[in-house]
Amino acid sequence: MSMSIRLDPADNVVTATRTLEAGTAVEDVVTGAIIPRNHKLASRDIAAGEAVRKYAQVIGYATEDIAAGGHVHTRNVEFRNTEAEYEFVTDLRPAVQVAETAHDTFMGYRRETGRIGILTSVNCSATAARMIASAFKPEEMVNHPNVDGVVAFVYGTGCGMAGQGEGFEALQRVMWGCAHNPNHGGVLMVGLIGWWQDYTARDHGSMDNNPGPGNKKGGLTTILEKSPGAAAKGGTTPLTGVYKYAEPVTVRGFAFMDSPGYDPASVTGQIASGCNLVTFTTGRGSAFGSKPSPCIKIATNTEMYDRLINDMDINAGAMLTEGQSLEEKGREIYDMLLAVASGAPSKSEAQGLGDYEFVRWQIGATM
Repeated sequence: MSMSIRLDPADNVVTATRTLEAGTAVEDVVTGAIIPRNHKLASRDIAAGEAVRKYAQVIGYATEDIAAGGHVHTRNVEFRNTEAEYEFVTDLRPAVQVAETAHDTFMGYRRETGRIGILTSVNCSATAARMIASAFKPEEMVNHPNVDGVVAFVYGTGCGMAGQGEGFEALQRVMWGCAHNPNHGGVLMVGLIGWWQDYTARDHGSMDNNPGPGNKKGGLTTILEKSPGAAAKGGTTPLTGVYKYAEPVTVRGFAFMDSPGYDPASVTGQIASGCNLVTFTTGRGSAFGSKPSPCIKIATNTEMYDRLINDMDINAGAMLTEGQSLEEKGREIYDMLLAVASGAPSKSEAQGLGDYEFVRWQIGATM
């Protein structure tokens, strides 16, 4: 497996696919320090004030000189307000159309309007938490006379909200305070809450949290990095349309919908726009599911896929760990799309997830 990933020839950083010891040769440089897995290292000298580029896009600016092979991190990269003039459609390349075959069909039903529906068997952690709690029925509590029951506390916001500030701090206090209420005999945290580990350490609590191998603290520099990454997932075909949240999509091809980064709210808008099959790429292991549109989970790394085998449908990380080609993995995803569209259940469908993930995007002030 390659030790690093370069996403564009213009980038001056690459991403480590494994933890790299100091003195490791990567591309044409040698690491000057330990580079944690999924973190970035400079592929050449980056001067103080110079733009840091990933996906051929600016993700921040160096606050100090970063030597080739150095760890590119939140401590030496900052976000700046900038002004730029953008030109549109300067590199438009028509999409290559692949000839359809008899294989490229699925069992569905055609509405009178011509739109296609999917036959389905029909989460972020709301559904998972409620299902865990519902498993402890009264008759099963007989063996636990000092426990009155198991209850799930869920809330309607997530990774689309600010990761700092008064609102976020209030959420931390609420969750931590509820967890330490003396009426709770024990607490299980379900989710991808990276700050929980730090909060636990502060209070010497006994809870264990594993935030997973994805965007670890310090490895994700700024929202600028996350945004080009999200755009890159859309592929390289031309953009055919831009839509408001939940506005019906009326064109074929690659379209963009204005929506938040919070998974349930984003997918709810897509479903309202007419999406009848969801593909969800995840690096940390979101256990999201949706109704009425089936959700296929695509894991970006093998370690997480193996750990969450009951939630992940496809392991895209096999392109790194097993040498699968992009074409092979694309065909696997495409075949699964057809199978799920024909009624085969995705992992989230099989678990019955999706009842509590109808979350509309609330824009503006709320009371």
